[in-house]
Amino acid sequence: FRGEPWPLAPLLPRPWVHCNQYLGGQTGQCVFGVLNRVFHFAKKMSFVGVEIVVNEIADTRNVSYLRDLSRQYDLPISALALRKKSNRKIFEYVLKMAEELDVPIMTIRAPEWSEFVYSNWLRSELPRLQNLTRVKLCLENPPLGEGYLIPSYAFGNINDFKRFKYMCLDTSHLFTRNLDLMRVYSLLRSNIAHIHFSDVRRNKEHIMPGTGVLPLESFLTKLHKDGYTGQIVVKLDFNELGYEENVV
Repeated sequence: FRGEPWPLAPLLPRPWVHCNQYLGGQTGQCVFGVLNRVFHFAKKMSFVGVEIVVNEIADTRNVSYLRDLSRQYDLPISALALRKKSNRKIFEYVLKMAEELDVPIMTIRAPEWSEFVYSNWLRSELPRLQNLTRVKLCLENPPLGEGYLIPSYAFGNINDFKRFKYMCLDTSHLFTRNLDLMRVYSLLRSNIAHIHFSDVRRNKEHIMPGTGVLPLESFLTKLHKDGYTGQIVVKLDFNELGYEENVV
């Protein structure tokens, strides 16, 4: 967002502002259909990196293609993200990709409550795996979901994230759980290595920062004051902005 007329831009620690390939919404599909356009968009917007959601799209799983795109646009892949409905096999595959591409962060979606085998495996194995890799394995705080009597996700309590060395803080997801952004940050500050940064308005998640109700200006000021050196990824749902070229 360098040079863009966005009121919060001056507060962002510029070396760590990234574009998320998650732009299209919950499926993690590219908003323009191909990763090449996502890198083009990110470069045009002066982002300094791209986070890729590894999903059903073949290009997101092609290490050689991703490496070539990164070199072509002179944009590092700042993080790889697991898709929804992952498992141990997918986790290990994406971690191997991250190590081959020298990607510093892997973000992990919280399993749904019914995914007992995978969630139990994460609880027991994630700390051990972290000790074996240079990639920071960041568990993302989930949204509230639609569960009533039973929670939608296996990891939803703040104490769940204190068990692990690193986490990814999604600002919109906190709002869905009626959790205070500043308070959660203060409690989990030492664990946060990655931030999915967006705003919320009328229960619409991942909208343009500064256009919703979250105290993002105060949050950025606090990050700067605390000397935060992790990544900040702008994670947007482009349904809020439209698909035209002039959105840039």
